[in-house]
Amino acid sequence: MRSSSTRALAALSLAVSLCLVFLACLAAPAAAHDPALSWWTIRTPHFNVHYHDGEYELALRIARSAESALARVAEKLEHMPSGRIELVVTDTVDSANGSATVLPYNLVHVYASAPEDLSVLHDTDDHIRLLLIHELTHIVHMDTIRGLPAWINRVFGRTVFPNGAQPTWFIEGLAVHAESDLTSAGRIRSALFGMYLRTAALAGVFPSLDQVTGTLKAWPQGTAPYLYGAFFMQYLADRFGWTALADLSHQMSGMLIPWSLNIVARRVLDADYPTLYAQWRESVESEATRLLARLAEEGLTAFRQLTRRGQHQHRPRVAPLSGPGVGQVLYFSSPTDDWPSLRLVNSDGSRDRELLQVNSAGGAAFGPEGRRVVFSQAEVVDQFYVYDDLYALDLESGRVERLTEGLRARSPDVSPDGGRVVFVRNRLGRTGLWLMDLSDRGLREIVRMDEGRQVYTPRFSSDGRRVVFSASRPDGGRDILLLTLADGSLRELTSSRTMDLQPAFSACGRRVVFSSDRSGIFNLYAVNIQSGSLSRLTNLATGAF
Repeated sequence: MRSSSTRALAALSLAVSLCLVFLACLAAPAAAHDPALSWWTIRTPHFNVHYHDGEYELALRIARSAESALARVAEKLEHMPSGRIELVVTDTVDSANGSATVLPYNLVHVYASAPEDLSVLHDTDDHIRLLLIHELTHIVHMDTIRGLPAWINRVFGRTVFPNGAQPTWFIEGLAVHAESDLTSAGRIRSALFGMYLRTAALAGVFPSLDQVTGTLKAWPQGTAPYLYGAFFMQYLADRFGWTALADLSHQMSGMLIPWSLNIVARRVLDADYPTLYAQWRESVESEATRLLARLAEEGLTAFRQLTRRGQHQHRPRVAPLSGPGVGQVLYFSSPTDDWPSLRLVNSDGSRDRELLQVNSAGGAAFGPEGRRVVFSQAEVVDQFYVYDDLYALDLESGRVERLTEGLRARSPDVSPDGGRVVFVRNRLGRTGLWLMDLSDRGLREIVRMDEGRQVYTPRFSSDGRRVVFSASRPDGGRDILLLTLADGSLRELTSSRTMDLQPAFSACGRRVVFSSDRSGIFNLYAVNIQSGSLSRLTNLATGAF
């Protein structure tokens, strides 16, 4: 006959188990896969890597990278998960992401696509390795269980995961810190992420710890735990050492009661989290203020605000200098309280109006007369896939024509004669540049980079004979490349570990303007095509693209 304390413990364990299963179902719904796909498995010492048709080489690369990533994360957090980790590889969406769960077993899901141009994940030396380190940090962190919780799991199965009771800013912040510490890139090193943090400090909207612990409706919404959590973890690691983060994980892993965060913090860090967060926040705000003062002494670039919709207002394109659209700017809008849309605004900020609602912002370009726009957005294809495709919008009639279906095409640019579209095509974690002839929809691949290199945002020259684009480097960063269409020759216009993005030819055609973080802040630069000389065009405290 069981004692009352044993029955109470069993009841508590069952309640916790049901709650955790319920929450896991809410957080990670089962993915629906195409039933026509065939699946195979690669077995490694610690993983079962599951992949579908056409993914063998990619899955093999991921399997090798996963073993290396797990060894490094386990060493950092001083724990190796017991049992095998299930790892599912899919190439069914045109966005970079992944997920991890420890219920009912250790499982990682990897999407093959590389990060897009200005994704928060865009600063990477190897997007697969970075993703694996991030997700495996979750697995190692959650799988770390000791003391009474470990005994409960031995009796009742995988039921209690004390580290799962930590707030999202700790869980995601730890994983972002790991991805940055164990690679040469990552979000903590990203000038884009740094811009988000610096802007919040300068604008006086730096959230309190309780706000980050909850759900922010204001910018940056769901990115907040990753942003503030990552830099807060960096602050703790710099101040107390990396081992302190592992100690926090191990100390929390033995706590049955989830409301013991500050008990653990005081034990390891000699202070509670609110106190430490307030000290870190003050240091960030002071540093941002000093930086602004220094940049102001150098002379900040004046600018005029065209939109006031908030959140994401991005990928602007200026209308051709001749035609009905002169003086208008085309852009994608993703506000907090409305559906994403493609919009036009006059160059003085007046008459900001919606052209049509879209599913995502895959890039857009005017035709030569400014009467037509070619754009990209994501659509469901064959029920089980979410792929980017090209569309054409007639600005006079409002008619939308679908140009591709399931092509996985984004970042289009229209040739000066209006007859061709250059765009980025994605497949199996690799991207290339393609041309489409708009008269017959004929396709031709024009640039395929080496393994591990991605291409972004192509633009035609004014004579249509050349295309400029950015391409990632195997060691991290991006360069600006110039393609001559007649012979397919490529020439690097920039070459460094910096992030050189979004190139476009100047009106005269002799220079290429682009955005770069070479000063630590994204600003606009111009490179002379013939001489290679570089000039800086802006000096901003936040960033320019």
